[in-house]
Parts: sequence; C-alpha cells; structure tokens
Amino acid sequence: MQQGNRAQRDWFTITPLGNGITAIGEPLREGADVKSFLVEGEREAVIVDTGTGVGDFHGLVHRLTSLPVVNVQTHGHWDHIGACHRFERVLIHPEDAPFLRKGEQADLYATHFGPDQIRDEWLPEGFTREGAFIPGCRSTGDLSDGDRIDLGGRTLEVIHTPGHAPGHVALLDRDARVLIAGDTLRAGTILLMLKKSDPVAYRATLERVVGMLDAVDVIYPAHGAPMTPEDIRALHDAYESVWAGAVPSTPERAPAMWAGNIDAYQVDRFLFLTPRGAIGG
Repeated sequence: MQQGNRAQRDWFTITPLGNGITAIGEPLREGADVKSFLVEGEREAVIVDTGTGVGDFHGLVHRLTSLPVVNVQTHGHWDHIGACHRFERVLIHPEDAPFLRKGEQADLYATHFGPDQIRDEWLPEGFTREGAFIPGCRSTGDLSDGDRIDLGGRTLEVIHTPGHAPGHVALLDRDARVLIAGDTLRAGTILLMLKKSDPVAYRATLERVVGMLDAVDVIYPAHGAPMTPEDIRALHDAYESVWAGAVPSTPERAPAMWAGNIDAYQVDRFLFLTPRGAIGG
C-alpha cells in the first residue's frame, strides 16, 4: 500500500486506493495498524469499521466525502467499533451485535495503551486516555450472508466469514473485483483463540473464500498490506497443513500479550493462535 497522507497530529493515515475506496489507518503497536475503508458510490458511501475510538473519526469521514454515510461493521471487536456511536446508521451481523452493544469499558480500554501498544506520544492532541472508553452502540440494521448494499452505481455483497468472530463479514465488490476482508484474511498473526472465535468455522471460511477468488483481484485486510488471490491460497494451504498435523504447536511463538493456554502454529508468514487442543487435540 502506498504511504498515505497524515491527519490529526499523525494519528490517521489517509490512503486513496482507487475505485472510490479510501483506507483510513490508525497505529496499534510498533509496525502494526488497523484500517477502516471508505467506499463511495454515486448516491451513498459506506464506512467499513470505525477504528479505535481515538481522534475525531466521524468528522474525518465527513471531510473525506459529501455523501450520506452508513457504517458497516465487519465485526465487533474494540479496534473496529470506536466511532460507531457517532453514526446514524450502523449495520452488523446479529452474532456480533453483542460486542457492539457492550463497547469497551474504561478499565479494558486502558489495557490497549502503553509502551508496547498504543503509545502516548502517538496520540492526537486533545485525546486523554485516562478514563477514556468506547460507548456501546445499538445497530440500526442487521447484515446477513448474501445481502447486497446498493450505494448507487456500485453494490457491496455481504459474505459471512466466521472464525475470528462469529458474526464476521467481508464485503465483495464484484465490479471493482475487490474484497474488503476485515480480520479474516491477513499475513502475520491470526487470532482464533478470542472469546467466540472458532478455529473450525475459520477453516470452512477459508475454503469458501478460495472458491470465490476468480471474482477478486485485490483483498484489503484490516491489518497489514493488501493481498492477492495467490496470498489467500497460501493462507488456506498453510491452515490446511496445520489441520493435517504437519505443523507442531510452538506456544513460545505467541506474542506476550496473548501468551497463555493457547497453541501457536507458524507456517511461513502466517501464525495461527488457537485454544490449546482445539486442533488435533
């Protein structure tokens, strides 16, 4: 991905991707980020996810587009729902709606800041992490597999992709040949040991995604660089090798923040974290 333009004291990175799509990045840890995606049609725009809750995300979106905006959530984890409460229309799969309603309370939110995570020196002027939290938000509509979101001149197709989260969805633009993947597809660490994660469902999701790659040229994950169909096939094959028992668990490879009763399977550039014994146990 090209280097984007910075906004709000270097907190947000704005990267035009072409095809009426703009990536909005925020730092999470050294060398890591989370991205939301603004997708513009002729009549409306969609903001896919709303970030970490740091900075004026809502104001930024409305400076980037003059179109009416609907918030579509890939899932309900904290680093994707930060500004949901600021949008009038919020859509999410019903299985992840409880995460959205709960938000992130101050005691939990505080754990995402510190020397090894979001650093104080990165924060935009006016944001104080002490006592900060992400308000809970009730969605105004549900997303279901196969739904089509008509923005005028372009349509986004909802693909249910459980595994990382039960109600996780990806968004497919068949005309632009783009898949916005959320946390389902990425290089690096893939979290399948979180509350409500499901390593078995993730395997079925990868199988399904591979089956639709003929309709896709580029995949935009929420974390890390864009991916190609060849990258996704490599991800699928890597996970299949884990299920085949060809890869030993090496829990010591798990990042310290996620160490515990988990298995870790490193296959080339992919590190799968699962509950202990969930695969082949």
